[in-house]
Amino acid sequence: MSRAIRSVFQSPLIINHTTLQTRILRNYQTEKLSKGEKYLFDKLHSKFKPTRLHVEDISGGCGSMYAIEISSETFKGLSVIKQHRMLKTSAD
Repeated sequence: MSRAIRSVFQSPLIINHTTLQTRILRNYQTEKLSKGEKYLFDKLHSKFKPTRLHVEDISGGCGSMYAIEISSETFKGLSVIKQHRMLKTSAD
């Protein structure tokens, strides 16, 4: 099953959890990631070991808002609010 929320703390956040996904969607053009995107990507990847992760600066390049898509077994069984809180504290 997958759940999706959209919330704003400093950035819109999309959380998806599926147990069937087996690949990590990485930005293979790592050299094209901004410093902020790379920082968040690395931080979230190391903490949640996701099967899918995409980080995108949607603020026009200033780094004030990011769209994040993430799928991880870590979120299994947790409410959407708890998932969001985990991501928010990790991104701070």
